[in-house]
Amino acid sequence: MEWQENSRFLLQARPRTISAMPKVPLSYVAIIVILVAAAVCRADEHLVFRFLRTHCVRCHNDSKTSADLNLRVLQANGRRTFDESREVWERVIAKLKTGEMPPADEPRPTAATVADVTDWLESDFIRQDRRIQPQAGRVSARRLNRAEYNNSIRDLLGIDMRLSADFPPDQTAFGFDNVSDALRMSAVLTEKYLDAAERAVRTAVFGPEKLEPSVTHYPLPVRINLSRGTKSKPKNPFDYDLTGLSTVYAAHVAHYFPVDGEYSIRIVLNGHRPTQSEPAHPALFIDGVLAEEFEVDATDLEGQVVEARVQLESGERLLSATYLKMFHGLPPEYQGPEPSSRPPGPLLTGGDQLNEQDIEILRRLGTKIKTDMS
Repeated sequence: MEWQENSRFLLQARPRTISAMPKVPLSYVAIIVILVAAAVCRADEHLVFRFLRTHCVRCHNDSKTSADLNLRVLQANGRRTFDESREVWERVIAKLKTGEMPPADEPRPTAATVADVTDWLESDFIRQDRRIQPQAGRVSARRLNRAEYNNSIRDLLGIDMRLSADFPPDQTAFGFDNVSDALRMSAVLTEKYLDAAERAVRTAVFGPEKLEPSVTHYPLPVRINLSRGTKSKPKNPFDYDLTGLSTVYAAHVAHYFPVDGEYSIRIVLNGHRPTQSEPAHPALFIDGVLAEEFEVDATDLEGQVVEARVQLESGERLLSATYLKMFHGLPPEYQGPEPSSRPPGPLLTGGDQLNEQDIEILRRLGTKIKTDMS
């Protein structure tokens, strides 16, 4: 009755469409659904074993184990073989899907048969995966490592301090410094925690403490000018890093600034410029951004000092010192960009006595020139 009432309602709404529909009893519909479900699940382990007997065991048996694979033994284990030897069956699926097996000189199964076998095996693997009870392992309570401690203090109190710089180094395990078994507590670390907590709270409430002026010196290796006395230049002097940051002549250091303030940064130069060159342009970069550019008119840059005063916020910064356009302004014989227009020859006459021109040069440049040049 329910089906007939619904039919009448649909018939009134769409008479042409429903009038053409055959009236199929519900029992027939149920039978059709069952048959369709049976058709979808027609593959089972017996079909897989029949497939093996027909196409596989001739080369993979007790006496002939091609590729070290004995499928007859697996077949003898019955249904449980798919659970016990899953890796082998995954290899079988891979070979069947790529068409490598059965070999080309053997009778080939139909594509539909291969699809039925591989689909059933993959569905059985899904069944196995669903039965696995995942073991997440034991999560142990642990202390924060030094980096996590600094980040947590910053997020909680809004202060950027390297409080953990005085902490003992974190122990590592398996290449990581956040493994609970390796992050142990000690009496020294406990004292450092208490001191760091007091400093953090005092800074958050009363602001950063006043610091006495201090100097930090970064000794860097002096790069010997291997090109001195030669006319070496890049392969293409018109196409090179104009900032000099990527060259071997640049210096890079990471420095932590404890508070916001004005800092004085001094750079001690080294190197030489050919006679007749335009002035050198050393530069200071902070976090990859040009902060200050200088001009030094000298051929001998050894020991020359340039200084910049910059306003910086607290935190770690990357300081870089380099020469801008180091291959610009060289004498014309170097065939570089924007060659120098200065006259050739040494700055000093080189005689026994200094003339007025030499005295003027010395008054202007002082020791910034190479007096050993003749």
